[in-house]
Amino acid sequence: MAAPPNVPHPRGNASNAKAVERLFGAVKTFIGKRRELEAEPFKPLLDDWGTERVELPPTTLPVLESLDGTLANSCAATVDLVELLVRDSAHLNWRQTYDDSDPAGAKLLERYGWTELVGNKGPLISRRLRLGFVIWGPNTFYPPHAHLAEELYVVLSGTGEWARGDEGERMRCPGDVFLHSPQMFHSTRSFAEPVLAMYLWRGAEDLLEKPHFRG
Repeated sequence: MAAPPNVPHPRGNASNAKAVERLFGAVKTFIGKRRELEAEPFKPLLDDWGTERVELPPTTLPVLESLDGTLANSCAATVDLVELLVRDSAHLNWRQTYDDSDPAGAKLLERYGWTELVGNKGPLISRRLRLGFVIWGPNTFYPPHAHLAEELYVVLSGTGEWARGDEGERMRCPGDVFLHSPQMFHSTRSFAEPVLAMYLWRGAEDLLEKPHFRG
């Protein structure tokens, strides 16, 4: 089964610049307020690049049907950011990393997607930081995978089961912040509600590296 393509969003417009700038401003404020030690190395990177920008056309994916439901499952610390993302989602470029040649499975391809604010290919250009949002629809498993970049996750909505390294599965709730070290295998499982998270990558020469699956 082929992966569902990201197609032009029917409610989007040709420019996503304003939506990206709004969301990035909100992310900087949000991360700046976090006191977890894991977040500290990422904070300077939010101010450390030039002015290069790239326009990316708005696209959509099937999993975005679950996005509206994330607002009800957020928390006091994340609700404003989730609300802004839901509101501006039609103006963002939504993508997937995998296709049907990967071992992730067709079910994952139908039930996940991500949009990037900062990265090698924009829309805000940085070669030191990758930052965006990822959503998994209900009852979805993202199998163990790893990459060279260090990764910070912030759960914005939905309670899911996360595993990393040799640790067992752990339930993570909205507002939780945790780190994946370079080449640490990690996985995510959602249940009855979708899971929405923010991700930040740093420390790898290639921030566009495609994760590899265990085995």
